[in-house]
Amino acid sequence: MSNGRSSSQNEDDPREWAELGKTLRDRFLQPFAKPTYVFYFILSMAIGAVGIWIALIESSLGISTTTPAVFQSMLTFFAAVGSISCVQVLIMEDEDKHLRVLFVLVLFLFLALAGFAAIAEQLVPKLLVPVVTGGIALAMVTWWIANWDDKKFSKTSAQAPLGGDADDDAAGDIEGFTI
Repeated sequence: MSNGRSSSQNEDDPREWAELGKTLRDRFLQPFAKPTYVFYFILSMAIGAVGIWIALIESSLGISTTTPAVFQSMLTFFAAVGSISCVQVLIMEDEDKHLRVLFVLVLFLFLALAGFAAIAEQLVPKLLVPVVTGGIALAMVTWWIANWDDKKFSKTSAQAPLGGDADDDAAGDIEGFTI
């Protein structure tokens, strides 16, 4: 008795996994070739983490004697950066359904990780550092992958024409004008 799937559909499954893997690999590796993107990423993460920096400074100066403020800042940072990166892929990606579904799962992972970190702070404080550090690392990778193909980070050749392709015909005509 057949399960309703043809043999060609079964053969497609490994290729679909391979395509997803290739997409993730390309989105992760290709931005390293763009110094502008790398610098933008570093600057974005440093500025985005300003709450963490402030909490660390307050803690080190003795202004705030509680370290939970640092962990709360780290928790909100990774939850916000990771979640918004997932939402960006969900909104902007219109061709790769596998990638969109993967980022739905990653979004739920961020929500679960943030909830677990909030609970772990009270129940198992020793787990807080690894959970929050892992969340930050995952959030940064997610942001990197979500923003990978923005054309504004690509260097335009000095030889490229400034208004489009020079081989294209000009829009409109000069009929009725004296030159």
